[in-house]
Amino acid sequence: MAPSTVEEVVLLNDEYTTMALVVCVFQEVLHVTYDEVTRIMFLVDRNGSGSCGYYSHAEAEGAARQVMDRAREAQYPLRCLVRSAARRHDLIGTRCVHGCAARVPSKLVRTRIALVK
Repeated sequence: MAPSTVEEVVLLNDEYTTMALVVCVFQEVLHVTYDEVTRIMFLVDRNGSGSCGYYSHAEAEGAARQVMDRAREAQYPLRCLVRSAARRHDLIGTRCVHGCAARVPSKLVRTRIALVK
């Protein structure tokens, strides 16, 4: 994959992983707030999966791996996957043009703007 590829980290629903573990792992690995983790978990509960954010390919792969490794260490089946953002979302600014709840970290927006120029 090209170094400038934007990837989406997606959390998949399961019935066993505790909210406390998800909050702890996401705050440590993805550096998101409690409110953001809660928003992601509600999306996952309602839709079966939810976007955790958009990252470079290497960052996305590493984050998904760390989330699943920490869950496995705690003996929970939490799963994340990485998929190309272009397949699902057309990103403009910090929101998806499809109106979904997907958000892009401001650091990545600055990176994308620099790549386009």
